[in-house]
This record gives sequence, structure tokens and C-alpha cells, in this order.
Amino acid sequence: MLDGILFSYETHPRDLGESAIYQVESLLKNLGKIIPNHEKAILIPRPGGVNGLILLDLRECLRYVDVNEKITIRKNLVEFLVEAFDKGDLLSIVKIRIIDFIVPLDIDKLVDVTRFLADRIRGTWKIELRTRKMADRMEIIRKVASVVDQPVDLKNPKFVLNIEILSRDLVVVYLVDKEREEETIIRPKY
Repeated sequence: MLDGILFSYETHPRDLGESAIYQVESLLKNLGKIIPNHEKAILIPRPGGVNGLILLDLRECLRYVDVNEKITIRKNLVEFLVEAFDKGDLLSIVKIRIIDFIVPLDIDKLVDVTRFLADRIRGTWKIELRTRKMADRMEIIRKVASVVDQPVDLKNPKFVLNIEILSRDLVVVYLVDKEREEETIIRPKY
């Protein structure tokens, strides 16, 4: 439901990684108003060695928070991140994704989190999978799709289930409702 935040920054023509990390660290200091135990958040620059990404792992912060409170935290977090973009606090960041689940690379775990997210998929959908050649794409797609009882539309889906394999230990999963994309994927207005 809310396991983390994935930040993207530009690497070309020049790598903005250091300034992006600094900006996310500064942002983290102000998250105490929104996220309980924010000091337990884990900042992972270049997760799995993937340049251009910063993962903020919130699992430990939110371990004992119930689902309804996570929904409220997520809504407040999105507002906070939009405001941070508007104030110019994240100039090196080009995109932010609110992550529903962070799991290890295990097909059974991916199926379990998809089963949980399947209740939110009400209409056509598709899977966007980035494996970084660490797993069998077709096996993951077949097994994950088997637990979603909705029609697939590869060209114009209402929902997109994103699975990004960053390393053997870090797979991020997030569901995007295309009609409310700004609740999951946040971009600067500039």
C-alpha cells in the first residue's frame, strides 16, 4: 500500500545524482509531520547500482500503521511532494513514484502483492515490467496476470501495474490508475 518512494534524476548530459541525493535527504528531514518514525526511513542512492534512481524505503517507518492510516499518509505525502516541487526543493528530480510494495525478487511474493492490488484494478489493465535481465519476463507476467480477473488492454489500459526489478533484493511494485495518475506519479510542473 505504501512501502516507499522512488525518485528519478537526470544522468545526461550531466549526472545530477549528488544534488538529487542532497535534496531527498533534506526532504526526509521534513517528513516527520507526515510519516511516523520517519527517522527509520532508509535512503538508498542508486538502488541495485541503477544510476538515475533514489529509493526511500519506508517499510520500517510504517510497519505498525494500519491500512486506513496509510491511505491518509499517502494522500498527505503526495500533497507534500507536489508542494516541494512547487517550492523548488527538488530541482534535480524529474519524477517521483509512490511505491505500493518493496519485495525481494521472488515470483510468489510478486503474486501475493499483485493479489492484494488486484482489488483496486477495476477495468482494463496491463503490466509494465523492467527486469534488467535478472528474471524470466514471461514467467513473471504469466503468474502475476493469473491473479487479476480483468481484461488486458496493452494499448490503452485504465490501470498499469508497474514492476521494476532493481536487484535480487529490491523489486518495487506500484499500481497506476491512468485517470488519477498524479496520485502515484508526480512530476514537476516546469
